[in-house]
Amino acid sequence: MPTPTHREIRAAIKAVIAAADTTAVVNDFERYASNLGDLKKLFVSDDRLMGCHIRLISTKRTAPGVGRWMIRHRWQIRFYMALDDANTSELSFDDWLEAVAEAFRANQTLGQLVGETAPNDSENTDGLQLDDSGPVMFCNVLCHSAKTTLYTRHYI
Repeated sequence: MPTPTHREIRAAIKAVIAAADTTAVVNDFERYASNLGDLKKLFVSDDRLMGCHIRLISTKRTAPGVGRWMIRHRWQIRFYMALDDANTSELSFDDWLEAVAEAFRANQTLGQLVGETAPNDSENTDGLQLDDSGPVMFCNVLCHSAKTTLYTRHYI
């Protein structure tokens, strides 16, 4: 199997997230705009702000054996959803995060593109990890926000 590029891995991550909730906007890179209104449009579908972006934040290359390299990418995925307290949006937001985490558990190799979605650490973690969650102002909208980490590992 040819070595996957960061773009191929990123596209596979996007596909897993998009399949978990087809109404969410999944951006395969961190989006920017010169004004908040234009940025908001990049995260809105059906008049609802609910989206995320994917960012490659580190790459480590190690040699576990002669002539063999392990490539480990660390991805940060930021999720946003407009807060609607009257409709218990926090619970819906957590449901979305759990659906995405379950989608990664069900597809740990991203369709055989990588060896696994797990870090090389002593905690035995696997799949999508929730690092931080809480309310934020995003595009002048009070939102739920979550910062998550996903590791991918493959060999060349």
